Amino acid sequence: MIELVFNEKVQPNFLQVALTGPAGALTLPPPTADGATVTQKLPELTAGTYRAAYRVVSADGHPISGTISFTVKATPSPSPTVTASPRPTPTPTHRPRPRRRHRAPRAPNLPPAGLRTSSTPSSPVCSG
Repeated sequence: MIELVFNEKVQPNFLQVALTGPAGALTLPPPTADGATVTQKLPELTAGTYRAAYRVVSADGHPISGTISFTVKATPSPSPTVTASPRPTPTPTHRPRPRRRHRAPRAPNLPPAGLRTSSTPSSPVCSG
């Protein structure tokens, strides 16, 4: 709807409103007047720039005319409904710590395994 408000009453028998849009001139029903206000009903408008040209005659008889331009923006399409899907439970990544090498305590100077030793020192053998 377009509503034009003037400083003084307009003559209801001399009202004209024309509307042009992206596709050309639109067919409109006749405008109505109530005192100093002129109302023009509009059809559903598509996105684009429009120009409304008006011509009225004031109560004292002088003509008033002009144009008004306006833009209709596209209606945003409804967003698709998003359903939440179950999120996988994050599994912490575990990096094993490098193991420290533990060495077995060194044994006191022992002979290699499988070698027999006596607990008493052997006596030197002399050959002559």
